[in-house]
Amino acid sequence: MDAWINIAILVTIGIFFISGMRRGLIRQMMDVVGIIVAFVGGFYFAHYLALYLEQHLSLNYKISLAVSAIAIFVGIIVLFRFFGLVLQKFANITLLGAVDRLGGGIFGLFKGALLVSLILVLIFSLPFPNDFKDTLNKNRLSSALYPVLPGVFDFVLKHTPGGLDFDKNILRERRVPDFQHKPAADEV
Repeated sequence: MDAWINIAILVTIGIFFISGMRRGLIRQMMDVVGIIVAFVGGFYFAHYLALYLEQHLSLNYKISLAVSAIAIFVGIIVLFRFFGLVLQKFANITLLGAVDRLGGGIFGLFKGALLVSLILVLIFSLPFPNDFKDTLNKNRLSSALYPVLPGVFDFVLKHTPGGLDFDKNILRERRVPDFQHKPAADEV
């Protein structure tokens, strides 16, 4: 079973590497930045577009808000993809295409490792058989890739202004328990 786990992990990461080589670093980075900007833009500006749609199309506010958030999200992603294509064409003209492809492959490796880590985190979070979890735990490749997602998550939270407060507010709003909370001596 250990060999099959390694094969599945290596095939997944290999596919992401090849895809990254084909797409190039510039397009992939523009896609990632586009998703982040689209999420933030949809979050902050959907309200204004929703008010406009509500007034001019006589739509319910909640429907207008959903349509606005989706429209802003998709619009920003399309815009960033277009800019990514333009920048990639420029890089190919200036003979930076090989560097772009190599960087894309490395970035693809990282994305593949992130996906494998996400799958491992989900497996360990869900009720899978303990013998399967033990096999994954003992596997060198899966145990090396498991901390990638939690490490990236911690890095983003530490380097985002107000990131920790945002996380705590989201957890509190959704009434999800804060698993990092350790009770003080007087709470026990």
